[in-house]
Amino acid sequence: MTRFARERGFTFPYLYDETQDVAKRYQAACTPDFFVFDEHRRLVYRGQMDDSRPGSPVPGNEPEYF
Repeated sequence: MTRFARERGFTFPYLYDETQDVAKRYQAACTPDFFVFDEHRRLVYRGQMDDSRPGSPVPGNEPEYF
């Protein structure tokens, strides 16, 4: 993840939750479950990236940078 973030120029903090402890504490509905905060640290989005699922016919709608 460190290399991925560096290659894409991430300028924001991110968390790799290897043990899933943080996901459990935040009661994440799915993983990855995104928590996006604004400049005032207010939660502005919580949820999944898209509607795709492994083995599902629904295509992903990932942004270009993925």
